[in-house]
Amino acid sequence: MAEQSLYERLGGVNAVAMVVDRFSDEIVRNPKLNVNPKLKEWNTKGQLEGLKFMRTLWICEAAGGPFKYTGKDMHEAHKDLHITPDEFDEVGVEPEREKQELLARRNDRARGQTKRRRERKRCTECGFFTAHIARAVGRTEKADMEHHPKP
Repeated sequence: MAEQSLYERLGGVNAVAMVVDRFSDEIVRNPKLNVNPKLKEWNTKGQLEGLKFMRTLWICEAAGGPFKYTGKDMHEAHKDLHITPDEFDEVGVEPEREKQELLARRNDRARGQTKRRRERKRCTECGFFTAHIARAVGRTEKADMEHHPKP
């Protein structure tokens, strides 16, 4: 079996688009990046959705996906923004922040510590969700219904 491309391992265009969406929003909200008047002005022009689309294409193509990025090269796209090395570095740490946030959420869910997860875990067979909550936090004595197999 052939090894999957990075694009496939990332989860395809939908997964890339979700990460790009959140990453782009966080960059716009980052106060360190809004000190630059050119970036601040760009952020208020309503162009973010188009940028998210182009970033998604760029990453998908770079990761071996079936898309073709047709936008400007990175130097051309950013030259009028006068981005300093410190601002460039700040953008570069945002993916690590996102990764840590996503890992923390995943770990919380794995431990059954998120309220939203417990509310969503309603059994499709009986509509009962308390058994699932009990299982998620390790209290199996409340989850004795036969169609609720033990994890």
